[in-house]
Amino acid sequence: MHLIAIDMNGNPSTSIKLPDMAQKICHSMALMYQERGYLPPWIGYLAENDGQIVGTCAFRSAPVKNRVDIAYFTFPGHENKGIATEMASQLVSIAKRNIPHIIIVGQTPPINSASTRILRKIGFQYVRSINHPDEGYVWEWELPLSR
Repeated sequence: MHLIAIDMNGNPSTSIKLPDMAQKICHSMALMYQERGYLPPWIGYLAENDGQIVGTCAFRSAPVKNRVDIAYFTFPGHENKGIATEMASQLVSIAKRNIPHIIIVGQTPPINSASTRILRKIGFQYVRSINHPDEGYVWEWELPLSR
């Protein structure tokens, strides 16, 4: 699996056929860039596996105060194959390669779920519950700096 960058206009950086869901994601990323800015590598990505788009992941924005938030989503039919874990791991690698001592954060619904298992698996630790302005109460996770 590898990541394909979504450019500032909402286009994938390589030519690949996009399913409807991926086209909608790309459009949403372009709108998000207009609101929050476009600063590679702190952007959105499509996950490609064997010529097929299987998910999406992103940094929610460029780092603020040495902190960056990751998000990931596996498309229906591709769950439980390690894709989300790989996407999250690749975002961590991108962040650490660019700012070695950055604080990487993830947020999940406040229940034990696939997302909480993924974050735990790659070394994140639960930090606190917060009231997110768009999503309500969520659990916030951080990757310890030593990882």
